[in-house]
Amino acid sequence: MGGNPIMKVGSATFANLPSLKKLRVSEARQMEEFPDLTGTSALELLALDRASLRYIPSDLCDKVPLLRRLILRSNKIDELPDLSGCKELR
Repeated sequence: MGGNPIMKVGSATFANLPSLKKLRVSEARQMEEFPDLTGTSALELLALDRASLRYIPSDLCDKVPLLRRLILRSNKIDELPDLSGCKELR
């Protein structure tokens, strides 16, 4: 979804997509809330760069246990939660 003029993404837009393996949303500058990833347990790549995210949910690894890559550059995140539950994360 990179390079599109997306201004905002609804918080539940990507929920309940059990076959989703890769999600890339770039330059959604109005996106301040981390999307709800409930039901996306197959997700391996999550790229939400150049948005306005302020936090990473503490239960991220519970929702996406197969996550291998997490790309969040150019956001407004001040603090990282414990991501040790994401065993595949590199």
